[in-house]
Amino acid sequence: MSFSWNVKQPPFSFQLNGVSSRELMADWAFEPLVDAGGTHAQYHDPSTGLSICVHLRSFGDIPAWEWMLELTNQGPVDSPIISDLLALDLEIPAAPGDEPILHHAKGSSCEVDDFLPRTDRLGKGGEIELKPIGGRSANGVLPFMNLQTATGGYTVGIGWSGQWLARFRRTETFVSMRAGLQHLGTYLRPGETIRSPRILLI
Repeated sequence: MSFSWNVKQPPFSFQLNGVSSRELMADWAFEPLVDAGGTHAQYHDPSTGLSICVHLRSFGDIPAWEWMLELTNQGPVDSPIISDLLALDLEIPAAPGDEPILHHAKGSSCEVDDFLPRTDRLGKGGEIELKPIGGRSANGVLPFMNLQTATGGYTVGIGWSGQWLARFRRTETFVSMRAGLQHLGTYLRPGETIRSPRILLI
């Protein structure tokens, strides 16, 4: 299975005043920047001044991508409400008879089965949600998972020291992979910046 970064349909999403970024960003300005550290994709909303800088890195012959988002209010007034920040929001095709398997692991709860490997099968219409307990990123579940399909798979790592959320859902034709902040509902004052969890996709 292959993945490549699509600047017109980037694999992340968020809500701005309750409207999906997938609807809004088609009208935003876009500027690719390349330096020694990788690629920085800059999206800018001229109406609100909200800017999204994607710190993106690929690894040559290895089919791996790593990215992190920075959201900055470059406007003169408070930004609209930002919520549901998903640093990873991606749909992958799935054959009709395929039931993908999600490999993941229990985190640490100071119990005898800490870090035990786990597998869950994603049948049609199925959904698996993973999240740690109490804002500690490896409490109850580890932030690493491997989605195995009939034609390959994806390994996902979530770089975040607080409360994250990962959700995998199977429909008739695809599997959606979503990961980001479990709780976010905020606005940015002029000049303020927040960042997303870092995503590693292999």
